[in-house]
Amino acid sequence: LKQEREQNGELIRRKRMEVEQLNMDISTMQNKLPADGISELCPQQRANKLSHLFDEYIRERTLTNWKFYIFSLIVKSWLASYNDDVMTSSRQMMHSTIFKWVEQKCSLPILRNDVLTSLCNLSKSTSILTDPSILPQQVLMAVQEQPTD
Repeated sequence: LKQEREQNGELIRRKRMEVEQLNMDISTMQNKLPADGISELCPQQRANKLSHLFDEYIRERTLTNWKFYIFSLIVKSWLASYNDDVMTSSRQMMHSTIFKWVEQKCSLPILRNDVLTSLCNLSKSTSILTDPSILPQQVLMAVQEQPTD
């Protein structure tokens, strides 16, 4: 019982350290964001910047856990849609366009179709159906081959 309590205490300590590290990472990322948002960029620059940040995030997370890549394939199309539809010129405009985007693009039938399409593409571009054991290596190679500029 004492050993179990010590193990639980150690686990709690590690989890608190993880939370603290995540909070510091969030703070660091927030400090990298422009003070005025990215509305000063033209739409194409904004799309490129957002796509680059997304790809960088996916690469970092996938190198930590290869399964995150599968999630990224599903949400990548949502990012493009969000970027096209949501306007950030003002808080009011952003608020209204986000709700409009959610209503139009996040219904369950649309989300189901997007997930199915993403998983079909995954099955065509990887060995997940024929040899799932090498999928982790394929995923890691895919993110390492992406340009990092």
